Amino acid sequence: SSEYQDHAELFDALYDDAARRLDEFTPSDLANTVWAHARAKSRRMRELLISAEPIIAAKMSAFDAPELGLVVWSYAKAGQLGTDRLFALVGDRLLLPDAGLNRLSPAGLATICWAFSKAEQQYEELFNAIARLTERRAHQFDAQSLATIALAFARAGYADDGLFQALASASALRVEEFTPHGLAVADRAFKLVGQSGGLHEAIRQAAVRRTFRR
Repeated sequence: SSEYQDHAELFDALYDDAARRLDEFTPSDLANTVWAHARAKSRRMRELLISAEPIIAAKMSAFDAPELGLVVWSYAKAGQLGTDRLFALVGDRLLLPDAGLNRLSPAGLATICWAFSKAEQQYEELFNAIARLTERRAHQFDAQSLATIALAFARAGYADDGLFQALASASALRVEEFTPHGLAVADRAFKLVGQSGGLHEAIRQAAVRRTFRR
């Protein structure tokens, strides 16, 4: 990525330092390190993620939900293979009360759901827990998080009526806040689960209004 190209020497130096001391890193250090390399698509990203995986697994009980969100986003974004066990451990950890899943921001819930869906990791109990939290808090989600989590659930084949009704209601109220791309993503998500209904009409009307404003 351009971010990596602009700071290639720095990322390479950080990799060299991290590779020697990964086992000394705190959960926060590990989460932020893998996230930075995955976000920048650094040259040593795959090496780092492979080296970090067993260390993250060994320290899993010390991670909290925001840190685990960074971890699974990084592995999903990087397309890293062979991480089924890591995702399973993360799912198990997130379901424990002290991990703080229920305290995550809407964006944090959307990130975790997106990562599991992107990595094609089916963890029904975790999806159920996130779905129930999302139903209760859908009105707190911004437009981007609504589109992200709707498509993540849809791609995972999680077509829960209560969840998508809550997402549809929240999305309809925020339809003017969606970007054109966000509208397309939300529309696609609801069509995938066969629940576009009134939301599709709200999206169509919003698109028409934007056309006439140009």
